[in-house]
Amino acid sequence: MKIKLPVALSLAALVVAVLGLTSVSGATSKQPAANAKQTASPTVTSQRGPRGPRGPRGLRGLRGFQGPAGPAGAQGPAGAQGLAGPAGPSGPAGQAGVQAVWSATYSATSPFLRPAASGAVAHLTFTSPSAGFVLATANFEIRARNRYDSTMADCRVQSQLAPAAGPPDGSGAGFVDQWLNGNLPTQAGAGTYLSFSQSISRVLAVTAGPNRVYLNGSDDCVSALWGPITLTAVLANTNPTATIQAG
Repeated sequence: MKIKLPVALSLAALVVAVLGLTSVSGATSKQPAANAKQTASPTVTSQRGPRGPRGPRGLRGLRGFQGPAGPAGAQGPAGAQGLAGPAGPSGPAGQAGVQAVWSATYSATSPFLRPAASGAVAHLTFTSPSAGFVLATANFEIRARNRYDSTMADCRVQSQLAPAAGPPDGSGAGFVDQWLNGNLPTQAGAGTYLSFSQSISRVLAVTAGPNRVYLNGSDDCVSALWGPITLTAVLANTNPTATIQAG
């Protein structure tokens, strides 16, 4: 016996109908069940419902390891100059500089000066306010006549600054030695002698009160005359050691 089922019948109703039908017929054959399966209506597929609301945000994950440092960027522009800092404390006072200067000139050209028996040509007198040292300087002119018209022997004129009168000492400071060649004419007829200018200096110790600086001289020429002469002394507190070397 064949039974036609409505299309709208659900799967559950179909199963109940088949079971009931099998019970009534009492048939032991499997053929009716197979026939029933073959004539069953197709399964109806349901549609997807609307999307539900978004769930709550999950917990933040663990922080990862720090990555390698990137390359250095370009240097930025210089910032504005900051305010000047406070002035530092004053340093210690330095040593006193030049305290006094004395200078005098013998400008007479007649008579010219010749070394005295003591060896002194001229001297500068000054009064120092304190003990110390002076830088003594002599600027002068010498006129000399040699033996160009006789023996033609060389001659020399020596000068030196010193703290006392005496013949010039070539081993001391402030010494100058002028040689005149024997074949060098030094006078034309009755004219003036050959002249040359010289300048010498020397550091000398001084005491508080009166002091003297001497310009000493000597020569072995026919004649030698000193003048004009300017002597100067500059007072200072100290005279530190210094050295001079060749080259």
